[in-house]
Amino acid sequence: MKHDVSERAGFLTYSASAIVIISFCVFLILMYGINAGVTFSFEHPVQSYFQSWNEGYAHLFFKGWTELGSRIGIGIALIALCIWLGWKRRDFVAIGIAALLITGADRLNVFIKYLVARDRPRIDPSIDAVGYSFP
Repeated sequence: MKHDVSERAGFLTYSASAIVIISFCVFLILMYGINAGVTFSFEHPVQSYFQSWNEGYAHLFFKGWTELGSRIGIGIALIALCIWLGWKRRDFVAIGIAALLITGADRLNVFIKYLVARDRPRIDPSIDAVGYSFP
């Protein structure tokens, strides 16, 4: 029984590693294509599809989702997570790790955006975020 659990854990580890490596390779291909000026055929249909949702509750959802991804939204989520980890779990190492990882991910995100320097697609001025688009 114990052998089955370790085999399954090993399979999941290798599967997750393969997904991460494949995703990173696809990301690099897209990034270099964008930097080379390639226009991907799937971009305009996907953008048109989401533009058709720009009314009613869908508009409110996407506007709220955009705000959640802002620095203020992420900062509030980080503070809430740190309070929960400190108050309920008393796990101060996890607080430091969470703060470091979320801050590092934000800096990496900004670095990649400026590395690619791709303009955001304009869907609706009331829900458009500022800065570059993530490739």
